[in-house]
Amino acid sequence: MTQESSSGPFIRIRLPQISRETLLGKLGRNAEIWIWKTGLGKILNSYPAGFGKRLVLQFAANGRQLPLPYVETAGALYALVSTEEEMQDIQVLIADSAVQIWMSTGWFSGNARILPDQEQNEILYTFPPEAFLGSWNSQRRASAADRSLLVAIRRTAPCTGENGPGQYSWVWAVTTLFFFFSWLKKSFRTKK
Repeated sequence: MTQESSSGPFIRIRLPQISRETLLGKLGRNAEIWIWKTGLGKILNSYPAGFGKRLVLQFAANGRQLPLPYVETAGALYALVSTEEEMQDIQVLIADSAVQIWMSTGWFSGNARILPDQEQNEILYTFPPEAFLGSWNSQRRASAADRSLLVAIRRTAPCTGENGPGQYSWVWAVTTLFFFFSWLKKSFRTKK
C-alpha cells in the first residue's frame, strides 16, 4: 500500500505476526544446527545429566533438519518431539522414513518412525523426561512429556561426505589465522 507524505511517497509493509516463543524457538534451532555444521556438536552433549543428549535428524524427503533430545538403549535411539513446530516437521516420516542422524558419535543414515501411543507410553515409563532433557531442561519444560511424540530411530550405515556435521569447520581455522595475524601485526607496531 502506497501513501503520500510531505516528503514523497512511502510504502507501508506489514510483517506477519510471530510470537516471541516461536521466534526464539526458530533462532535456537537454527543456532544449534549451525553449531553442528561448524563441528562443535559434541559441545552440546558435554553435560548430558544437566542438559540431555542432542542429535540432528535430517529428513531425506525434504532435506529439513531438526535437532532433538534423545536417549540411546541397546543400540536403539528414541528422540523426544515436544514443540508444535517439531511435530509438524516430523510428519514427513509418515511418507518417507529415511533420515540421516548427526550424533556426537558419528554421522549415520537410518530409518525413523513415530511410535504409537502404547509403545510411547512404555518408553516414557522406562525413561522419564529427565533422561531426554536432563535435570535443568526438564525443570524448564515440565509439561514436555504430556504433549510429546516419540520417534524410534534405527541406524543402518555410517555416512561420509561434505554435507554433514562439521562441513563448515574451516571457519575456525580462518578465524584463528585472522586473529593470529592481527596480533602479529599489532605486536610489530608496538615494537617500533
